[in-house]
Amino acid sequence: VNRSIKDGEMFQYEMRFTRPNGQQGFAIGTGKPLKNSKRQIGTLWGSIQDFTDRKRGEQALKENEERYAAQNSLLQERNHQLEKRQNELTAVNQSLSEAYSALEEVTQKFQELYQGLPVPCFTFDVEGRIHDWNTACVELTGYSAQEIEDRVLWDTFYLPANLEAGRAIIQTVFLGNRVQGDEWEIRCANKSVCHVLHSAYPLRGAQGHIIGAIGTFVDISARKRMEAALVLSQRKFTLTYALPMEQVFTHGMIITVMQYRN
Repeated sequence: VNRSIKDGEMFQYEMRFTRPNGQQGFAIGTGKPLKNSKRQIGTLWGSIQDFTDRKRGEQALKENEERYAAQNSLLQERNHQLEKRQNELTAVNQSLSEAYSALEEVTQKFQELYQGLPVPCFTFDVEGRIHDWNTACVELTGYSAQEIEDRVLWDTFYLPANLEAGRAIIQTVFLGNRVQGDEWEIRCANKSVCHVLHSAYPLRGAQGHIIGAIGTFVDISARKRMEAALVLSQRKFTLTYALPMEQVFTHGMIITVMQYRN
């Protein structure tokens, strides 16, 4: 403020305040020195804008990003474990006649690990037909394993706009490539749309040939809602400072806005 008075420039600052009910709020203060006819600073014009909702939205978005980072780290670790189990299966297949019981044990561990993953996972073949659907997928989409297994991807949760992209992903994966972190909208059993990060990886057999693929989802619906709310809040904030201070009638509403006076 002192520097603004000295330079005659507008100033802006953030501050925290306490409401009568004891809740904490956030505001942006804006001001500008006003000069009199002698070009001397006579008064100081200022205003305060409450942006508590925006601040809380930013904090919530940051928390969601931190949770997503933790989930992504867990997913990478789980994928590493899956690859490790797959290598174990490859070794067992090389001596199947001597180690059939060991193969069953490893397969059981794989299934327990797969079903216990907190990240939604499913396996599919080159035609896009689903073969495995873990518990986290059921919780995310509402489709049970019985409803969705042996059905093709685009007949279940793919939206019509994603069909060509979905087929392209399947082709990419069965050429031996990975697809990681694509943003998708999927259709849930209750007809709602969920925002996810979709990844897919090839699964190889004992001879190194691709025998299937595994897909994963990371639910980012809450993050997308927070981003939309933050954008809306920023637009409201920008409009407030862009209009002059008076009551005007526009689009059927009376709006009180600010006016800069010399």
